[in-house]
Amino acid sequence: CNVENAAYSGSICAERTAIVKAVSSGHRKFKAIAITSNLPPNDLCAPCGNCRQFLVEFGKDLIVILATNNNDDYKQFTLDELLPYSFGPKNISDYNKSMTKSSSSK
Repeated sequence: CNVENAAYSGSICAERTAIVKAVSSGHRKFKAIAITSNLPPNDLCAPCGNCRQFLVEFGKDLIVILATNNNDDYKQFTLDELLPYSFGPKNISDYNKSMTKSSSSK
């Protein structure tokens, strides 16, 4: 049975491509990413769920700028606003710290 949905797991979006290219060039700390598309004027193109989760790996405080084809129109969000309750490196670090504390108290 083929069930189609919007989770494009087999594709690589521009957001992830840009970050991977930057990381492969030695950059790992990002302040912002700008996203635009050729959608009709005034339509925003937000990152998909896979890209949002991928971007979380580089910091929940990352600024995401969503621009329209109208050069003067954009919206700005933190990644945390676009993906609240995400799971990322801090969760793993916090878990590891709690495991270290619990094993040292035995």
